[in-house]
Amino acid sequence: MDKCAVNRLVNVLGLAICLVFGTFTLYLHNNLLPLIYLIFSVGVIFAHTYLYCTRCVYYGKECYIFGGLISKMFFKGRHEGPLDPDDSILASLWLLVAMFPVPFLLYYEDYLLTAVFVALFWGWFFLHGMTACSNCDNLWCGLNKKSPSRRRG
Repeated sequence: MDKCAVNRLVNVLGLAICLVFGTFTLYLHNNLLPLIYLIFSVGVIFAHTYLYCTRCVYYGKECYIFGGLISKMFFKGRHEGPLDPDDSILASLWLLVAMFPVPFLLYYEDYLLTAVFVALFWGWFFLHGMTACSNCDNLWCGLNKKSPSRRRG
């Protein structure tokens, strides 16, 4: 298996594990919250394919999270490059996906699952940055280490 295939597998499985674990932790305490979380997460993934992947250099091609291929099935390509508020909205949505279960788990006083979920999701963010973002050719993305926006510092 080549390096790109391993990176895709790590990123997609990592995200799936985080979402399933978050859903499971909510299900332990409530029947409605996991459904809301899953619908919201799928909505964010769908929004990601429009707001971000339609502007990416990988549009219509294999990328590290399959967004390029998925976005071509649903949306027309848009101009490449940064675009606010799309980038800001997307960053906020991913933050909400990562933190959605936390207040509910704290309310239910399930501190161990809260800590595991937070460590798992933020670990995935870190791993995603190390495996996908560091190898990506999308230079306008602020998460790319080769990006000119990262060098301004």
